[in-house]
Amino acid sequence: MNIQEASRQTGISKDMIRFYEKKGLIHPKRSENNYRDYSIH
Repeated sequence: MNIQEASRQTGISKDMIRFYEKKGLIHPKRSENNYRDYSIH
């Protein structure tokens, strides 16, 4: 799912999700077009 959907489902802002990624707390996969692909698992 994209960052907007991840934000909606978790209640965490998109900026906070990006912050968590920058700090190495989460590691979203990247799609072929280099978009982040978030998973709840």
